[in-house]
Amino acid sequence: MNIRLFIVVLYAVSMASMADVKSTMFSYTNLPDIEVFYSTPDIVDENTKILFIMHGASRTAENYLSAWQPFIKGRNVIAIAPKFTKEFFPQYVTLMRATTEGELLNNPALYLDNIIPTMFDVFKASLESSPTNIGFMGIQEALNLSIDFYCFKVIQE
Repeated sequence: MNIRLFIVVLYAVSMASMADVKSTMFSYTNLPDIEVFYSTPDIVDENTKILFIMHGASRTAENYLSAWQPFIKGRNVIAIAPKFTKEFFPQYVTLMRATTEGELLNNPALYLDNIIPTMFDVFKASLESSPTNIGFMGIQEALNLSIDFYCFKVIQE
């Protein structure tokens, strides 16, 4: 396949995936507004799973979600990709608990392990059925963040 045709096909697939992606603004007490990209199945029921897709250092949540569309299309999954901006979440990679130099931060309102469960609860409450399953997915450093988040919450509980 010639490279130009490959790029055109890739672009077309990417644009088709973007069509399934919606966005909203997550506004909550004591938090900066967070742009959230999401996609939903045709029918949401108690068996629907909610999957948080965590972006990496690029902060391109919409691209991460678009990349997942071919894999979740036709499945009973709500995919949510919050965009944690550098402006308000500069220490995103450490769950906003410490700087990359190791200095502890003391603003529990901005701890990602507090924000994401709240976001899950708000999304869940907005649905007629209440999914109870939650999952995390990320690529490269976002995968590390997802693992850190999960392990931190398990240890904390």
